[in-house]
Amino acid sequence: ISTSSKNPLIIAVDVTGSMASWPFEIFDRLPLLFNTLSQYREDLEICFAAIGDAKVDQWPLQVTSFASGFDLEQQLKSLYGEGGGGDAPESYGLFAHWVNKHVTVPSLDEEPFLIVFGDIDMHPMISSKVINHYLGEDVGKDKNALEEWQEVTRKWNTWFLRRPNGKKGDKVDKQ
Repeated sequence: ISTSSKNPLIIAVDVTGSMASWPFEIFDRLPLLFNTLSQYREDLEICFAAIGDAKVDQWPLQVTSFASGFDLEQQLKSLYGEGGGGDAPESYGLFAHWVNKHVTVPSLDEEPFLIVFGDIDMHPMISSKVINHYLGEDVGKDKNALEEWQEVTRKWNTWFLRRPNGKKGDKVDKQ
């Protein structure tokens, strides 16, 4: 997925059962977020992602193309809130790997923003079989999820907005 926008934004939402109705509420408001941000950032384009759990969900990673305006609402309709998972951890690492290897943005003056809405920790390793199955990429060996996220944060201004259900210093904070 690529964009020529000088102001790309990726918004990813954990759509597993532990998030309850939060994904619906977030997706319902995302077009309003575009309307607000586009007043401050010309050429804004947003890519949406739905993150599940590759160990139990049918669609653990769904992504849209970068888009703007009315096209965003159409893109959002293509995502399916599976509501699976149901246990910790989730496949945030698979998403991070996808960002690192499958997203192309132009050379920018400042880091683009990437926002993840979630509530739980992630699998520490990303199985090479999972990467091959869902991304069609033969990586040869399992990938470390934290290392993938470290790479993401070198290129993207990254935020994890956590559903208020955890405690400071818990497993999610430590990751």
